[in-house]
Amino acid sequence: MPIKNPHDRLFRKSLGNKDVAKEFLSTYVPLHILAKFNVDTITICKTSYIDPKLQEKLSDIVYSAKLIDGSTGYLYFLLEHQSTADRLIPLRILQYQLAIMNQHMEQHPKDKLPVVYPILYYCGSDKPYPHSLDVLELFHDIALAEQTLAKPARLIDISIMPDKVIMQHTRVGLLEYSHKHIYDEDLTLVATTIKQHIINVFSKYGVNNKVLQREEYMRYKEYIEAVLSYIFQNGNIKDPDKFIEKLEEIAIVKEQIMGTLARKFEQEGETKKAKATALVLLQRGIDHSIITESTGLSEEELVKLKTETNN
Repeated sequence: MPIKNPHDRLFRKSLGNKDVAKEFLSTYVPLHILAKFNVDTITICKTSYIDPKLQEKLSDIVYSAKLIDGSTGYLYFLLEHQSTADRLIPLRILQYQLAIMNQHMEQHPKDKLPVVYPILYYCGSDKPYPHSLDVLELFHDIALAEQTLAKPARLIDISIMPDKVIMQHTRVGLLEYSHKHIYDEDLTLVATTIKQHIINVFSKYGVNNKVLQREEYMRYKEYIEAVLSYIFQNGNIKDPDKFIEKLEEIAIVKEQIMGTLARKFEQEGETKKAKATALVLLQRGIDHSIITESTGLSEEELVKLKTETNN
């Protein structure tokens, strides 16, 4: 990264010196943190994590060092030298910490996440530094942010959720049940249950209710189409006729959904055949205008197909 800013130049030149960096650390890093690092092992990393758009007001230096437990940790120096202080610095620091962690894991995929200790060095004209460095204070609801930031994600493990529990979920149950059973040896055996989940989607009105509001009906219809399309394309159905027959016991599925899916699969099949034909013609050097006319594919589709094939 080219060094254009005089603050940046001095910062890098100074902290690029290990002896200066060590004294800096011993002066400013809390002893209980510094005690975890073996400062004699610090090594400067060449990577900068600053977004190019922010290089006029921020610069950084990263040191790696061994921790006393033998693992690798990082000391991240961030210099803010803009005349007006950036209130989003806590967010940027968090982004840079994660970027360092990601790079470490790419280089050491079997390792655990490294500790990245951030240090903000400020020399702007706003005196004293006017913003909080607590990322939580950037949120409107600080209490809620505290309960969610860097906390374990809410796990929804469909793979072990009992079917009877899924059946209690009026509309989302169709999605959950489809995901849970998509790798079953034969989905024909659970067609009756899938049918019941579809009925549940319309339970508020009843599947044959003609008063169902158009907008709401279309949302349900598209949802069911998406799920059934997923099942037919990815699931194992040993007796498709029996499976479809069971689902078509629901009037809406028979009259309005199966026809749509059939047309969709037919179109996808035709497109697949057209692409296969176009690929052969492309490989033979046939003019694009002839290929587009004979296959119905656009010039853009041909270019994309050729690019995908070359890659």
